[in-house]
Amino acid sequence: MGKEVEVNTIAVISCVVNGITEAVTVSWTDSSDGALADGSDYTITDGTYEDSSNSQTTTLSVTAGVATDSTFSCLVTSTEWSITDDATEVTLNVFGKPYHFVICLVNEMA
Repeated sequence: MGKEVEVNTIAVISCVVNGITEAVTVSWTDSSDGALADGSDYTITDGTYEDSSNSQTTTLSVTAGVATDSTFSCLVTSTEWSITDDATEVTLNVFGKPYHFVICLVNEMA
């Protein structure tokens, strides 16, 4: 799964877990399998189990901005389904701002 984001902007990724009847534990990693923590570069919200929809939504905000294409994984652990660190990857495809050029022509009068 991929998402396009503008270079050096904050990106928010949502991980929606459906078909559950109790809360799950969610963690996030980057492409180097490094665990991400809430802090200056990332904001993580665990979300809460929603009984009405049997779902839970967690988010990862890349607050430092994304400069290059990056892959993040949402890892779900559920005692109800006996799974540990079931991963879903999201790739952020970064694009640059278009450049606008203004050309000024100067005509010399002789």
